[in-house]
Amino acid sequence: MSLAKLLITIPLRETAGSIAQQRFNYQAQWALTLIFDRHAAMQDYAIVLEFHDDVVLLDSPTAPSAVSFFQVKTKKSGQWTLAQLFRRSPSKSESTEPLPSTVGKLVSNIHAFSGYTQSSNFVSNVPCSFLDQNMEDQKFIDCGGKNADDFSDKVKTEVPTAKDDDIHRLRFVLSNLSLSDSDTHLKGKLIDFLDEQSITAPSTRVTALLVSMLDQCRSRSSCTESISTLDTLVDKKAITKQTVDKWLSAVKSKPTIPGWAEVDKHFSQEPIQNAKIRHEWETYRIEALNQNNEATNQLRRRIRSELINSGHNYKSSDELIAAGKSLLIGQARKLIPGISEERLSVMIIYEVYSHGPTAKLQTTDSKPPEEQS
Repeated sequence: MSLAKLLITIPLRETAGSIAQQRFNYQAQWALTLIFDRHAAMQDYAIVLEFHDDVVLLDSPTAPSAVSFFQVKTKKSGQWTLAQLFRRSPSKSESTEPLPSTVGKLVSNIHAFSGYTQSSNFVSNVPCSFLDQNMEDQKFIDCGGKNADDFSDKVKTEVPTAKDDDIHRLRFVLSNLSLSDSDTHLKGKLIDFLDEQSITAPSTRVTALLVSMLDQCRSRSSCTESISTLDTLVDKKAITKQTVDKWLSAVKSKPTIPGWAEVDKHFSQEPIQNAKIRHEWETYRIEALNQNNEATNQLRRRIRSELINSGHNYKSSDELIAAGKSLLIGQARKLIPGISEERLSVMIIYEVYSHGPTAKLQTTDSKPPEEQS
């Protein structure tokens, strides 16, 4: 049976349930580091989230022939011991057979996808006590000596059908993504990744891209829709090389959105009102780069269709903003409950800068040109 068929037909060992928010976030963040690592190294890939394991790497989104599994667990401190990795909890059912251990789950993936599994990996932010502390990626069995014998014996005791070849596919990955300050570390990794792709972007755009990427990873992790085909699996649960290429293209093609000093001239408000608008602008110019918010995307499309590209010759920014609030505030509040008039105003001006008006806009301190006779 093909790998694509196995992925869909083999029952999931666990269904995605409620996990600690910190672990959920860390899984999404680590999945991004895997994307950064594999994007240049692989001709194609699909990284599937929360399906058969925390993270699953396929060599193709359309015709996969190889798979690697990654189980991600975090600890605040300490190291993993053999006893912890092979600890089995009692079953909640009437069965006397205890639940699989961490390593037992790794072996089950190898057996379920026999002939296709390249590796089954345990990923953590802290090292294993019996492994080389300086290696980020290594086979468990490479610990050598008595520890290697103990590891192999424990695997075969829990899974009597396990072969030596299966044990050699079991790996430990030491994540260098900090648990306490993972957001900062991940942004640094994204900057390095963009540099490898010869892309230079301002800090605000990098932040917005990171937010968007994490949102998409989290949404795929939390998706619980029924999966019956490979296409659906990839669409609902995976990040592909093509997905990442689109993200990178968006970063390259994004227009330069000015700071407040340039935008301020479009608003003729009292100082207190202007302070509110400035706050909205500085917040929104980052949020706008997150292309995963469909409600915001819908409102942006309506701003463009009904104002920016309408063909109406607005004489000033004030006139455009007033028309926008009159036409769109009702629709805006249906799409984004609680949206303020200040946020809608800056969204309108943002679209002028990012897509360009059909007619030239004048700033509030300019006089309109005399009409042609």
